[in-house]
Amino acid sequence: MPHHWTERDDMAALYVYRFGVEGTPYSIISMAESLGIGHKSFKMRLRNYLAIEGKGGLENYARQSRAIYERHGTSPALLLRDLAFPELKK
Repeated sequence: MPHHWTERDDMAALYVYRFGVEGTPYSIISMAESLGIGHKSFKMRLRNYLAIEGKGGLENYARQSRAIYERHGTSPALLLRDLAFPELKK
């Protein structure tokens, strides 16, 4: 059964796209697993953001990814991390 991507899932992908896994206790694989997403699917979602920025990636990116990018594409790392990973808030 395919994963239904939540906004939080997309924010996690946007965070990794912009900042990598630094600032989190996760690898890409463990992050995807914690969200209930296959790591290959998660990596594909990262490519949505390449396409949204016009740098290649997937031609048919998700509308939700576009909306998340428009709202949070320039958010500072700590704010985006707290939105994507509320369990890491200090």
